[in-house]
Amino acid sequence: MMHVLESSIRIIRPVGSLTSETVDAFAQELKAALSCDETGEFIVDMSNVDSIDNSGLVSLMAASSEANACSKQISLCGVPPSVRIALELAQLDQCFNFVDVAPSSASPLAA
Repeated sequence: MMHVLESSIRIIRPVGSLTSETVDAFAQELKAALSCDETGEFIVDMSNVDSIDNSGLVSLMAASSEANACSKQISLCGVPPSVRIALELAQLDQCFNFVDVAPSSASPLAA
């Protein structure tokens, strides 16, 4: 689910596991948001993600690369400890800014 805050920050809130079985919709949403949006900053609120596998890590890495190519920024927030460890082991923690909490006053966008 994507939200906008003050027209300058988009928030993407995946839920559940980011695994090979579930990551396609998440990856497509990230790619669509990055490719057709004037927004310069994106926050992925990971607080409702309970696990991540290689496919989820690859989708985040691809989104980071695409964001850098478009001069956009992706931050992660609410990253659970188990997901943070996976990001650190894959050295993806160096690709993202981490924030403690996503802004709560975001208004919904149509998908």
